[in-house]
Amino acid sequence: MQIYQSMKILGKTSQNQLPASLQVSLWDVAFYSLMVGLGETYLSAFVLTMGFSERASGLLITLPTLIGSVIQLLSALCVRLFGSQRKWVMISASIQATSLLGLSALGLGLPLSDVAKERAVFGLITAYWTFGLAAGPSWSSWIGSIVPDHCRTHFFAYRTRVAQLFTVVGLIVAGLALETRGPGELKLPIFALLFAVSALCRYISVGFLKQHPEGMIKPSIDARNLLKPDFWRWLAARRTFTIIVFLFVTQIATNVSGPFFNAYMLKHLALDYEHYVALVSIAFATRVLSGGALQRLAHRLGSTTLTHLGAFLIVPIPALWVLTDSFGWLLLFQALTGFAWGCHELGVTLLYMEKQSHHERAGLMTITQLLNASAMFLGSWIGFLMLGSGPTQAFSYYSIFIASSCLRLLPIFALPLLGDSRIRFPGRVTQVILMPFRFFAR
Repeated sequence: MQIYQSMKILGKTSQNQLPASLQVSLWDVAFYSLMVGLGETYLSAFVLTMGFSERASGLLITLPTLIGSVIQLLSALCVRLFGSQRKWVMISASIQATSLLGLSALGLGLPLSDVAKERAVFGLITAYWTFGLAAGPSWSSWIGSIVPDHCRTHFFAYRTRVAQLFTVVGLIVAGLALETRGPGELKLPIFALLFAVSALCRYISVGFLKQHPEGMIKPSIDARNLLKPDFWRWLAARRTFTIIVFLFVTQIATNVSGPFFNAYMLKHLALDYEHYVALVSIAFATRVLSGGALQRLAHRLGSTTLTHLGAFLIVPIPALWVLTDSFGWLLLFQALTGFAWGCHELGVTLLYMEKQSHHERAGLMTITQLLNASAMFLGSWIGFLMLGSGPTQAFSYYSIFIASSCLRLLPIFALPLLGDSRIRFPGRVTQVILMPFRFFAR
């Protein structure tokens, strides 16, 4: 009831209120986010508990994401096969939930050899990301075609806040559950329970997806479109190309350190799950609490400037972790992280939704998912190599944190090419940095 009442404030007048058929979208994202908080967020911790190394734990998340992003190019063929975007999204989400049940079975101790367990973990995580990503472009095109233009910003901003709130709830519940048991393999049954509950949440979200109306647009992007000149013509447009380059470079820079933060906190800092969850949750909580302010900033500054502001704010975050191991300071750093990524993610979402063509929106989502997953793997591979082959020391982590911050400086120089950012960079140095962007974005 509270969610329903909150939906009514999305519009300033009755004409701006969402159709009743779309209100279930908030329940869908609520249960989806519970799945993320209870299960997805703890995949790295589960992998570490299964006995994988700190270095491998990062790649075991990013490599399956890369594989899944390649396979999702076939999603449009699947939509045509099933004759409905809604059916394909529901099928993908159901398979994603089933993969979590498989991970739950591993946590309960299936009688498998070590090699078989490694293959099973890799295969199930790959299935999770594959079908999660496969649903993305179809969902984007589908939801974009049924959300009225006049309330789109309100809807997606509020939907994001609901997602973040329920993710925090899932994170806290899972963290409290994990903290109740001893170290090592004693935690595996708790992981099994968490993955089972998160799978149930995903199945419930599928039920709410079923209540959405069918989309008005059928996606046209699949692997065969990559060979068509018309596809690359709109994709090579200056604004679209700049957004893609910005996101690609940002993902590389972020994932030099990002996939290894869990290992740093759980292994190097030896945090218990109570403190670990506090650090992870404070970032999500900050996003929720700052959601209203970010929405107002989006209306005042525009999507490009908001994205640009977020790009600035995420630059120093990894390097800050080099300064201290104090838990109080780390909490403050994580609060800054939440606000910074809130700016970035809301801005990027609105940049996507500015595409008036639903075909182009689905195509942009498909290509950026593929390139972003490639960038995630490339960045994590750089971090993997920098961590070295021996025992992981503090200096190794500090090196990838500093490298990530330095690399995050690069993408902020791409956004001025869009022309509508209020952030400017005077001076000849900026012109030199912008030269390659200008050359390829012509």
